[in-house]
Amino acid sequence: MKDTVKHKLPGDPGEGLTDWFERMSPFLQQQTRRQVEYKRKHWPDLPDGTWRSNPYPHILPEGSQEKAFFEPFLIPYMQAHDIAFHAESLNLRSSQACCLNFLYYLRQNLEQASEVLRGWFPELLRVTSIEFEYTGPEAATTWLGEPPGGKRGMNRTSVDAAIWWADIHRKPRLTLVEWKYTEKGFGNCGGYVSKGNNSRDRCRTVDMRSISPKRDCYLVQGDTSTTQRHYWDHMDDAGINYRVFQEPGCPFRGPLYQLLRQQLLAHWLETNTDNRVDVAVACFRDNEDLMRSPSYLKHVHPDLPSAWGAFLAEPERFQVLHVEDLMAHCDYVSSVATSPWREYLRERYKI
Repeated sequence: MKDTVKHKLPGDPGEGLTDWFERMSPFLQQQTRRQVEYKRKHWPDLPDGTWRSNPYPHILPEGSQEKAFFEPFLIPYMQAHDIAFHAESLNLRSSQACCLNFLYYLRQNLEQASEVLRGWFPELLRVTSIEFEYTGPEAATTWLGEPPGGKRGMNRTSVDAAIWWADIHRKPRLTLVEWKYTEKGFGNCGGYVSKGNNSRDRCRTVDMRSISPKRDCYLVQGDTSTTQRHYWDHMDDAGINYRVFQEPGCPFRGPLYQLLRQQLLAHWLETNTDNRVDVAVACFRDNEDLMRSPSYLKHVHPDLPSAWGAFLAEPERFQVLHVEDLMAHCDYVSSVATSPWREYLRERYKI
């Protein structure tokens, strides 16, 4: 059995590795220190949790998941709505926990949510609902060609937070929010990284102007209708022009894959409901790595949101929302400016 190796922060007493921390970006180092500081202040006797069997100071031990949240009673909410916790929910840098800590309180207090969320949506009149790991109705899952059933947040397109609101003209709006905390990127296409994909070279060399998805895309080559994604069938209708990509390879093999799926879900929801539906990314302004395009997209634009906008018929409907802007506005809202929820966010995330 492989021996476990303790990982510690530089300056911590005792033996342990620090190179894992030293390889991080300045932003990631900053946020890791903040989360470790919070953990040690509130639970000084709590042992470190493990990742891949090795102890890390920013991870909670098994059985202490409730410590990741401002309101532990949201755990029964997640269970009642069949919402899956992410695999790294014990990691204090979890983006799912971060999203819930900022927005679950507002879900429970919609009048305050209407005041606070104007920091992101100036034309907002009132918030009518907030849900997490939103997948849309089963008909949307079928339309996307994704596996039905199972928990929300697993094995199909799930939006971190869906915010329903009415604008100042009393028109219904829905914003699908992808929440990022310390991630360096948006991940990769599940088909591209799948162990079953023996043709990854095709993903890197296919000509998008003449692509035949049934021949060239692993995601379309499943054995049954439940494993054949329908993304390519709907791109034109959803205002996604993949033909603008002039270099070899599929532009959706990396971070655009997640944004693509959310744009498709938004299109289905806008077509089949009364809402105008837009997609947004919520993130921290200093997380610069998240906003950088990978090398194969830099010729479109070195900034990832701008690169994604080049594929969209209506790029102005895709937004990048900064958490700092939301909290700066929040501090002008008297009902929450000094609330326990706001104080928790200041202490834990230093924002």
